[in-house]
Amino acid sequence: MSNNSSNSHSHFIVPVRYYVATFVALLVLTALTVIVSRFDFGVMNIYIAMLVAIIKASLVLLFFMGLKWETGFIRIIFVFTIIFMGIFLSFTLSDNATRGDVDPVQQGVHNIQSPVKPFHSHEASKEHH
Repeated sequence: MSNNSSNSHSHFIVPVRYYVATFVALLVLTALTVIVSRFDFGVMNIYIAMLVAIIKASLVLLFFMGLKWETGFIRIIFVFTIIFMGIFLSFTLSDNATRGDVDPVQQGVHNIQSPVKPFHSHEASKEHH
């Protein structure tokens, strides 16, 4: 019995420099996220935050998780995962955006009065003294 079947696939070993460079890039992008959060870009705030988050997630997927060096089937599974997530999110967002068309009561802010009181840190400090 030959051992060739179990050793026929070689595994790519990622050089440490890729991990270090990815880590440094993630630190820089995290600092950029904090810096950008200090400014008001109006409606663009969410788009800038999402762009930085997508870049960070892509770096993690490509280098830390090794997707850059994968072949065929794994890449296909990943692409279809992204496609299906997009489909599911589009259904959810379209449902949320069109709720008022079906039932006007479901549209807008509902101004629900909750019996739960918000927690304030200065109230907690008074109770301990």
